[in-house]
Amino acid sequence: MAYSDTGPYYSTGYGQASNAGEVPPTTTATKPHVCARCGRQYAHARGLIRHRKQCEGRYDITCLVCGKMFTRTDKYKQHMNNKHPEAVVTM
Repeated sequence: MAYSDTGPYYSTGYGQASNAGEVPPTTTATKPHVCARCGRQYAHARGLIRHRKQCEGRYDITCLVCGKMFTRTDKYKQHMNNKHPEAVVTM
């Protein structure tokens, strides 16, 4: 059986030549969690909670090497691994 992207699981039509440039509709029904400050929409409450820290300017984590500020620990760790690998302590 050959691979096909036209089967019943690919029936939205988005990305087809006739629909070039169209974007699938996004409604508050699919993304009910909305930021009161900027209007950004999220499908899950955890996404909105994470976004609020940045939107409100609450940068709780500061890089001790360069002073860059972060709202998320995972982004701080990524920064340390990429920008200051000599300062990263592994256990």
